[in-house]
Amino acid sequence: MEAVETRLAGDSDREGILEVVSASLGRAHAAEVDRLWDWRWRDCPHLAEPGYYGALCAWRGRILASVSWLPAGLVSGGRPYSAHWGVDAAVHAGRLRELIREARAFRGKDRSPRHRPSVIQDLLTSDIAPPLQIAKGLTARMQTVAARIGTLEGTGSSYLMRNLSSTPRVRRWVGRTLAPVVAWLPNRLVARFPGGLPGSELYEGDFDRSFDELFDEVGGEYPIIARRDSRALNWRYRRHPFLDYTTVVYREGGRLRGYAVVTTIEKRGRLRGRVVDLLTASRDEETAVRVLAGALRELLRRGVTHVDSYVWGEEHRAPYRRLGFKSRSAATPLFVVGELGEGLYITSGDGDGS
Repeated sequence: MEAVETRLAGDSDREGILEVVSASLGRAHAAEVDRLWDWRWRDCPHLAEPGYYGALCAWRGRILASVSWLPAGLVSGGRPYSAHWGVDAAVHAGRLRELIREARAFRGKDRSPRHRPSVIQDLLTSDIAPPLQIAKGLTARMQTVAARIGTLEGTGSSYLMRNLSSTPRVRRWVGRTLAPVVAWLPNRLVARFPGGLPGSELYEGDFDRSFDELFDEVGGEYPIIARRDSRALNWRYRRHPFLDYTTVVYREGGRLRGYAVVTTIEKRGRLRGRVVDLLTASRDEETAVRVLAGALRELLRRGVTHVDSYVWGEEHRAPYRRLGFKSRSAATPLFVVGELGEGLYITSGDGDGS
């Protein structure tokens, strides 16, 4: 029986990888991967050199499964901390079934060892995979794989959510016509934010040197954090092929003290918001509340009804709590292959900004 080949993948495998992604995750997702390809593997400032980074297994010249990674750009104590984000994992189910059928027939003839069809698990734990891999927001299928390999639980880590409008809920009871009137008072209450913390403002244009200075000043307060200098921020939040981001900053005496980045997502006919990034000094809760409140006001102005954010670690939840965020679900663990140190700081935008 012809052996399954496992190897590193490159840009030359793009067409075959997209074919497997389409078969596994749908045409729309494959089109998104294709659109993000150069942005991820040509433009990412964390790449040691340009080019797709992933692995695949193939049988009879056809790709069975593929996984891809993106360098995390982590630093610890000012020094690089090598890790990679898992980006996509896909299996061509039809080809895998064909392989399993043939393997079973082959075993019946010569009692050869049973073929293991856990191709994604094999790729993630192979010698060609990076030694430290991180992922969040896994699909149900990938959660099963993660349970076999290992996860890192984070106390209080979850997607936090906050309502910005009662109108959608009221509409279910009174209908579309009366909802704006009936929901007027509840909306006034829902949209209240802490007072006495003015000063945040919208920031437009490319991230400038002041963001480098902020990261140089506060980045070392976090044991492990992705580099958030102007180059990384401009790539993630200004050069993304199809997502638009809004930045809110707070300055004191002309010096940047912190910022928040948000985006909007159309989902089921409603405009939803997401806080994708937040950076202040680690114990500067007042600045964090200032920029978060400013970001929520901007989302509310745009008609957003709900906003969420991924928070890793209990110690980073305080400013969200003050603004009325609640846990949307149970603790959401990180998927980790390898040894990860303590004190990782993660936001929704870490990875590829989605």
